[in-house]
Amino acid sequence: MKISYMGPGPYIDFEHNGTVFSRGSDFVDCAEHHADAPVILDITMTKDGNLSFGVADPGAVYVANLVLPAREYTYGTQTDPETGEDMEVKTALPLDMSRVQASLWTFNDSSSNENEEAPV
Repeated sequence: MKISYMGPGPYIDFEHNGTVFSRGSDFVDCAEHHADAPVILDITMTKDGNLSFGVADPGAVYVANLVLPAREYTYGTQTDPETGEDMEVKTALPLDMSRVQASLWTFNDSSSNENEEAPV
């Protein structure tokens, strides 16, 4: 995952394991959102510190977004067992997390160090 830091900080703490982006018990499996076109997942934090996906909660602050690349495919041929004819087969490749772009946005957190700077 490529990470960009937007602003001077602080930023949310998060983990990613495989295709899962998480913070505590809140998570999103990026593979579930992988599609034929690029997908942008907006991540906000509610007043109680939980992550919310999307921007529908009016009290939440925008903390990150994930940009998933369009799904890629491999193409091959396979013999149709009923007709014996060769047919083209399209197989989706799994999401390559090294191609996912995460942008972490500065948010106001009174419990964090206001002098925290973006990691180098």
